[in-house]
Amino acid sequence: MVAGKNPKGLVDKVKRNLLPNRFDMKTFGQFWQNLIFLEELQQRYVLAMRKTARMIAYRTLLQVPSLADTLPSILVGDLIKIRLHGETKVTHGGYVHRLKGLGVLLSLHHDFPYVPRSTYDVEFTLNRLPFRRQHDAVRTQDPTKKRFLFPEWTHVTAVRPSTPYKVHFSPFSRFISGNEPQEMAISRILSMAPGSAPFIIHGPFGTGKTTTLVEAIQQLYARDNDVRILACAPSNSAADNIATRLKNIGKSNLLRLNAATREYETIKPPHLKQFHKEFGLLCPDPDSDGMRFRYPDCQTIVKYKVVVATCVTAGVPSCLGVNPGHFDWILVDKAGQAAEPEVLIPILTLANHNTNLVLCGDHHQLGPIIHSPVSKSLGHSKSYLLRLMEMDMYDEKGTMGQPNVTIVQLRRNFRNHPAILQFPSMQFYSGDLELGADPLTTSRLVGWHKMPNPNFPIKFRGIVGQDRRENTSASYFNSYEVLEVKYVADDILSSVRMGFKGTDIGIIAPYSAQCSKIRATLDNARYRDIKVGSVEEFQGQERPIIIISTTRSSSENVAFDLRHTLGFLASPRRLNVAVTRAQAGLFIIGNPNILSLDPLWRTLINYIRLNKGYAGPALDPRWDANEEVDFTIPDFSVRKRQQQHDANMEALERRIRWSVLRQQGLEAEDRYSDEEDEVVYVSRMEGTG
Repeated sequence: MVAGKNPKGLVDKVKRNLLPNRFDMKTFGQFWQNLIFLEELQQRYVLAMRKTARMIAYRTLLQVPSLADTLPSILVGDLIKIRLHGETKVTHGGYVHRLKGLGVLLSLHHDFPYVPRSTYDVEFTLNRLPFRRQHDAVRTQDPTKKRFLFPEWTHVTAVRPSTPYKVHFSPFSRFISGNEPQEMAISRILSMAPGSAPFIIHGPFGTGKTTTLVEAIQQLYARDNDVRILACAPSNSAADNIATRLKNIGKSNLLRLNAATREYETIKPPHLKQFHKEFGLLCPDPDSDGMRFRYPDCQTIVKYKVVVATCVTAGVPSCLGVNPGHFDWILVDKAGQAAEPEVLIPILTLANHNTNLVLCGDHHQLGPIIHSPVSKSLGHSKSYLLRLMEMDMYDEKGTMGQPNVTIVQLRRNFRNHPAILQFPSMQFYSGDLELGADPLTTSRLVGWHKMPNPNFPIKFRGIVGQDRRENTSASYFNSYEVLEVKYVADDILSSVRMGFKGTDIGIIAPYSAQCSKIRATLDNARYRDIKVGSVEEFQGQERPIIIISTTRSSSENVAFDLRHTLGFLASPRRLNVAVTRAQAGLFIIGNPNILSLDPLWRTLINYIRLNKGYAGPALDPRWDANEEVDFTIPDFSVRKRQQQHDANMEALERRIRWSVLRQQGLEAEDRYSDEEDEVVYVSRMEGTG
């Protein structure tokens, strides 16, 4: 058994029986194919756990109750099996017709035996397409791909000088001019000879990584109109961000290649939908009156100079017959967010000995989401970007040679107010980040009388609520926090002096049910432009105001989060991304007693308390914000047991002291009976209980 809960010793058995003893070009495919199969089996197992569906008004459509945040992605077109609840013999087929809110609409044959208000069991079939493309990529036996998989310093010195020098260029973006690291990164890219080692742009949040990547694409295109460039990112939102910034290249030269399963009609906001109409490929949807995305043929796709796609969809050109080497450049944004085989899909299927590769990302932000605990333990959750950065030749200080040759780090932050920047800079980047944001943008909240400290643009609102889930859902929500989110949004929008609009506000919550409840509460014209979503949906984005609803208020449910990589606890990367989306104001709503069990969250709350940014119920007087936080117990369950043990020991010590004091005949006011359990204990000792 390699799916479900992780049996003791299974990781060692898989490592011993399935994985090669070494990791090199000869064993690369074997290693990754086994991990990919493990992840696929786990996702099949998780999908099989969710089967109940509820009939809605349409004859051929079913609405599946709220899907758990832990489930693998369900895509339009996925096949399903459905039967009446209790039926064991007759099974019908269908497919996913549309994703709708927390559920999906299923399309069935017109002969399906519709029974109103009946319950059906639905079995989803895992879409194997992403896995098949990953398998196709990692099977490579081409020795020329060693330059991508196991680069060496000889791959650098063989094709270009090993010392950095600047190439003169006139920036398209005004944000590039005068920023030496960004100019250096673009110069190094422009100086790369065909067949160079992969080049990395590493930069924390708000340092202009995507701006630098887009500038590099525009410079490459401007210098050679015959160049062919493939730009990729793990998500559609990140790929859209790149593509919309390249509109000036023109419709005849830029293609935003979308998966045929992506829904065109549901794309928001309207200007993004219009962009896809102009730069994407559409056809009439046979199942509705709208349009849908389609794939081009080989002759069509090779006409475009710049193609933008997700990493998985970037496997389409190879399937259409586009030859390796057609693209001179492959650039991957958010490269630390996807698992290595996913990022390698475009690289290993479309690159040849002349193709150059540029990776852009930050391994301290969101990493790959891996469902299999076995595969994760064996290295599946380490991104391709991080694996390369662990090599000596990608040391940012230039251990093997001159710095800025194989990697350039961007350090100047153009996004955050200094108070918002300080905590993540110290915790994740050794305090190396430099201030570069415009004070006119980042100081808009300073002086607001509704902040606990008007000169500190961060507020932690303590709420001791209750996290619950509905019977039809496996996702959690917290009604107390939903109302508090609305109050905060109302206060911000009501302040005429600050002049914030709905587009200036982003609301982040870790659970789909909480996002849904917040959207329902903000369901009128005043809140229409406020974006509500998960941390993943906000990666790479920013807003003047960010409101975070942590949702969790029950320690019993935290173990569920840890098993499925959900929520904010024990997830430093998710916390890092969430708090760094805010330019001018950060509002955190949560239960401080639960969050403080995580050492990183405790450090953040201490930082806010020391700057007088906390508001809410009184905290435990023993919680000293000046006390150094112990990071040696990172696991939540271990920390919780440790704190319970410490509390028991303190209670035992107080009882011993009381026993000694009573024997000495001291008065009641000297007795340590302030705790409820000790009041009962004292009263019983005195015969009054």
